[in-house]
Formats: sequence, C-alpha cells, structure tokens
Amino acid sequence: MSPPTLRRPRTERIRVEDLVLYEVPAGRYRIPVFQRVFRWKREDVLDLFDSLWRGYPIGVFLCWQREQTAARVKMGNVEVETPARTDAWLIIDGQQRIHSLVAVLREPAFKDSDPRYLRRGDDFELYFDLAEARFRHRDAVGPPPPTWLPLNCVADSGELADWLSARDLRKRAPEQFKLAVQLGRMVREHELSMHIVEEADEQAVRLLFARLNHAGHRLHEAEIFNGLHRGVPGEVRDLGQLRQELIDEGYGPLPEKTLLAVSLAVGGAEYKHKFDGKLHSAPQDMLRLTRVKPALTAALDLLREVGHIGDAAQVPNSLSLCAIAILHERFGDIDHRNATLLCRFVWRGAIGAALNGRDQELATRVYSIVREKDQPLSTLVQRLLALVPRDPPARIDLDRWSPTSGISRLLTLALYALEPLDLSTGRRLDLDQLRDDGPLQLTRILPAKATAGLPHGQGLANLLLHPPMKGHNALSTALRGTPPLLRGPRLESHLIDEASLHLLESGDHAGFLAARAARLRGVIEPFVTARCCWDPADNDRPPISSLLVEDLDDHNL
Repeated sequence: MSPPTLRRPRTERIRVEDLVLYEVPAGRYRIPVFQRVFRWKREDVLDLFDSLWRGYPIGVFLCWQREQTAARVKMGNVEVETPARTDAWLIIDGQQRIHSLVAVLREPAFKDSDPRYLRRGDDFELYFDLAEARFRHRDAVGPPPPTWLPLNCVADSGELADWLSARDLRKRAPEQFKLAVQLGRMVREHELSMHIVEEADEQAVRLLFARLNHAGHRLHEAEIFNGLHRGVPGEVRDLGQLRQELIDEGYGPLPEKTLLAVSLAVGGAEYKHKFDGKLHSAPQDMLRLTRVKPALTAALDLLREVGHIGDAAQVPNSLSLCAIAILHERFGDIDHRNATLLCRFVWRGAIGAALNGRDQELATRVYSIVREKDQPLSTLVQRLLALVPRDPPARIDLDRWSPTSGISRLLTLALYALEPLDLSTGRRLDLDQLRDDGPLQLTRILPAKATAGLPHGQGLANLLLHPPMKGHNALSTALRGTPPLLRGPRLESHLIDEASLHLLESGDHAGFLAARAARLRGVIEPFVTARCCWDPADNDRPPISSLLVEDLDDHNL
C-alpha cells in the first residue's frame, strides 16, 4: 500500500511584526494545541534573535490549516485570548521559534521597581547591549545597565521610539540611537516563510509530521498524538484530557504513554514497548479516543473491584492493562469468574516477573491471544494464565524496591491495606496524600548513608508508606524533631512496634531492619497469596457456564 500523499502546500510570507502584533492575538497561530514542553535553552533563544539581527534565515515554518475554537494562548509570560477561527494554522514545524519570537517581543513591560528585578531574568527577558552590539540575558539581580535595549519594545516601532526618546539617545549617543533603530527594523521586517497545508487527509499530515519530527528535538509519541488531535472540533480529545478525566473520576493518574498504548491496543495496533516513530503509519480510526475510555475504565474497574488494585498508578504494567481493555472491547462486560482469573494473570505475572512489557516476543503472544478469533472469552483467559507461573515463587524479594517496578507497586498496596496513619495528625492516610501525580510515595526510615552495606537497607524494610515529612529526609530524623512524632498506634500502623522502635533509636540499624523485614514478610506473603490464588484445589477452573456449553457441543445437542 502506497503512503498517503499531500497536496502541495501553498506558501505565504509574513513579517515578524505582523506575526507578533496581529496574527497571534487574532488567533491565526495555535501553538498550545501540541502540548509540547518548550525545550529550547536560553542560548537557543539568544541565537534566534542574533540570526534576525544579522539577516540570517531562520528556517521555514509548516502549518496545518484547521478549524479551531476560542482558546487562551500562552507563550512565556505572554497570555492572549484568541477567538474561534475556521482558518487557524496549527504549527507543525516551527513551534519553538514562534514561541520564542512572541514570548521575547511581547514580554510584559518592566518598571524600575518591578519585583522581577529581585531575581535572575528568565529565558525570554532578552536585551540588546547597544554599547557592545550583542544580545544579553539579565543574569544578575537588579535592573540592567542603561545601554541595554529591552527586546519587548522592539516589535512596535512606536514603543521603540518612546524608549529612545525617554533616554534622549538621538542627542546623547547618536551611534547607539542608529543601532537601536537598525535593530528594530531588522527584527520587525524579517519575513518568515510559511508553508500552509490545506489537507483533510489526517494520515497524510501525520506522515509529514513524523518525518519532520526526526529533524530536530524529537517529540515523544504521546506528544505527536496530542499535537494532531487536540483542538480538532468534535468529540476527539487528547491524552492529557483523558488523563485528567480519569483523575477527576477517581481512578488516579496514568502516564500519557500508557494511555497511548491502551488507545492503540483498543484500535488494533500491535504492542510496542517503544513506538519508534511509526505512529503516523497507524490507521486513522486507531487513534480515536472516542471508544478508548469505556474499555479503559472497564479494565480499571475490573482491577479495582476484583483485583484489589484501587489506584490506576499502581497497575503493575501497561501490557496487562492493554490486554484486559482489548478483551472488554471485544466481549463487553466480563463475568466475575473470568474477571477473577484475569486478575490472577495480572498479579502472578507481576509477582513472578513474567509480564515484562519490554519482552516484545511475550507481548506479541499476549496480543495474539486476546485477539484470536472464533474463541470464547474463557478459552482466551485460560491461555493468558498459561503464560504466567501457576506456582508461587520460592521467596518474594522485599529487598529490591523501585517505583517503576510492577512487583514494587503491588507490594505497596499491601502496606496501604494496613490503613496506615499520618504520623503527625493520627488520621488515616488517603490516596491523595500518598501520591504525587504518580505511584504511591514511600519515605525512608533511615537515611541512605546509615544503611550502606546493611541487609534490607535498600528494600521495603527501610521504607514507610507516608508522604515526605516537612524538614526531614527520613523518619529517624523526624522522631528527634520538634515537636516529636507521637508513637504507639501511629507507628504500629506502619509495622513499627515498641521493640523495633527501641532498636531504631538505640542505633541498632541492622537489628531494626531485620525485625521490620520479618514483620513485613508476615503481612505481605498472605496478602499476595490471596490475590494470586496459587491454591491447587481451585485449579483456575473456567466459569461453569463455559463448561456446560462445551459439554453440550460435545454431545451435539
């Protein structure tokens, strides 16, 4: 199949003055729709304006003409309320340059007593040193020298004239006056070459966008998705909006890359740990979020209600989430027995380190199973279970903990099931207190230097499911703080009894870690066993209804 092709873009030339003073405020250019983090450094911004001053070309710009709603555009410290337009230009290539031009040239004006002078200037507070004929950032506290021309008065010739007149530069320093006038003219009259794509074929534009993406600071795949879809009229949403909706509805935060993986999974794509810039080749319907949210929330509901994974950020891996979302998309509501078996698949796969999304061969097998045609749900669930261990591991490793590890996320749930208390207030900790836009937070009990070389020092025995304690990097220092933390039930809710506390405060760190590791194991192992259900008597039997159907088929009834 040949790749999609674009009609030849039309070309327009626009002066920097018109771009900054008229076109952006009028809503012509829409930079925020790409949701891309500004990646240029201050040196990049300075070099851009130095090129304008020297008359160097600063590259071509590529835009996609689309209908856009009214929006607030923010570039640096500049905010503009833009109206709705049927002919807005989405910046496909040139976002960093246009962002810098507008942010520098429209930086809000400074007064002599401006509080911004109390700190170092930001990347968009740029000046032209008329004494040395070069651009400068304000790196020191306080107002700049009087010979520094602020770039935020250069785009408007009237504002530049006012600045020059206030300093009487025409009489006092005629050479500097001429330099300032020349600089203003070079910046304002520089013409930008805009290539405008008027193309309804979104896949063709995605191909172009992906090709351009390889030429500079490369976008992440989730950013490409958002760049192509946010702001498009109708029911299509971007990953950021989907993520926020999940948070607002109580599911918890999921990374946009996970949401992208689920979106592609529901749309029919193969599993990819890394998408390798091939997002543009996916069919257009595959990237629509309209049908993604019901499958995603159904998968999260299943894991919460049956698998006891109550927070989306604690889901151990995206591969299992994608698999369940695909099954829901195919079969609708999943009966309780199959849901139970799917949760065992998730728990066993994480605890036994069998479900690793980086294992492309395994991921391909998972996807081929959940998409196999002409097979009932119960058969597919049984085949998934065959991919993960049916027997418990010899020992659950509590000494290697990482917030990015699937097993660590699940073990953290065991600590949350203890209903831990806030050590300052005595109230039960809730999820909002424990997460910081991601997995649940854990705080050290002993600082890293105190546990160097000690058994259990780098594992769960030295971690507390508790938000950071103000002014302290570890529980051991907070216990000596003012006012001291109360003891008793508050510490006991974190599996630290009086005997363990005595070891901690007496300096027997090895003894404390050993004692707490033993208590943790006594809690975590039965917690994990209940969720993995390695009981041979159960034997992972499929639903009774599926057995009855198979029996009827065998007898040709």
